[in-house]
Amino acid sequence: MQHTPPSTYILRELIDVAVPDSVSWWPQTIGWKILAVLILLAIGYCLAKKIQSWWYNRYRREAVLALQALQPESPTVNQDIFIIVKAVVTYLEPRNGAMFGERLLDYMDSLSPHSDYRFACESGRHWLHSVVTKRVTFTPVQAANIIGQVTLWMEEHDERIPHHIQAGGIGHV
Repeated sequence: MQHTPPSTYILRELIDVAVPDSVSWWPQTIGWKILAVLILLAIGYCLAKKIQSWWYNRYRREAVLALQALQPESPTVNQDIFIIVKAVVTYLEPRNGAMFGERLLDYMDSLSPHSDYRFACESGRHWLHSVVTKRVTFTPVQAANIIGQVTLWMEEHDERIPHHIQAGGIGHV
């Protein structure tokens, strides 16, 4: 079917309406293009920082999962907690591998953002004594308290990026 112009007397002077060109969604001026590039760079930078933080903090997630898997009734729970803490402290700074006793508790306290809980106290000393001697009893209630305290410390301790990771970049542990 072919379109024919109107043939009546009234409509013969009618002119078709011209359809305007479609409007481009791409910015027409250089200022908007620069702003778009800056916004994309800012989003990329924020995303890279989030990924970097996620990567650096993977040790926290692994340690918390290991702590949650512990049973307070287990006879070796105090040693298991100690092994997890030592792994994290050594990961944060490799020269801390030999740290034990009051120095370890003080180091954990120095990384703690809250003064609500401290490890360099009677319960922390009792925990470390129970690691080295069988004569010191460690009840399931005490174990649950230490597990909760260490879990909170794992989640919230100071987020200093370990020097051996900073030097090697992501992926070099």
